Amino acid sequence: SDETQTRIRIIDYKTGKTEFDISNIVSGIDMQMVIYALAAKEMEKEVSDKEVRVTGIYYNKVHHNMLSAGLLDDEEKIYHKIDKSLRLDGVTFARNDDDIYDEDEKMRDTGESEFLNIEYYKNGRIKNKNSLRSDIEAQGLMDFVSDKVKMIDLGIKGGDISCEPYKYNENFSVCEYCSYTEVCAFSNEKCYRKKPKSDEGAWMKMRTYKSKVDGGEK
Repeated sequence: SDETQTRIRIIDYKTGKTEFDISNIVSGIDMQMVIYALAAKEMEKEVSDKEVRVTGIYYNKVHHNMLSAGLLDDEEKIYHKIDKSLRLDGVTFARNDDDIYDEDEKMRDTGESEFLNIEYYKNGRIKNKNSLRSDIEAQGLMDFVSDKVKMIDLGIKGGDISCEPYKYNENFSVCEYCSYTEVCAFSNEKCYRKKPKSDEGAWMKMRTYKSKVDGGEK
């Protein structure tokens, strides 16, 4: 937080294998973290007259990793591997380079973050571009999930309470690891959820998305 803005980071601690996946969010499969971000942003706006921004959505994996090390790896290299394995999994939203450095000042000198999954090649290109996206994409994501939740709510209030377990394709469904498949009346009646063909396609949609519910653009 500073004199002009309040920044919000959402961090969800996970003991399982859950990973941040923009395609899952856009297809409506996993919107939980963005809903947290929307709620936190609205709560902050009620008590602050500053600009409120969501600058990060992350999973923090609570687990013990087994890492491999080479015979010639020194102590510094080993600890660097450990630190990389503990970085937050998710996406950081920024407007410019200074915005990124505000998230982790160390990146000015080293080109990589201590705790965020952001790292640059020597030529200045980012290694994992899906770990760093723009403010425009952040707002599109917030608008998209907000609209989707509102439409689901309107549907339920209108009497749509259908149970629709989903599947991606013939080889995978959300019911795969369920312990109650044998007694579930819907175990063989799954609906398909169409996922974007690529993460970049999903982010492209977020770059141009404007809220369509409750009066259109915010």
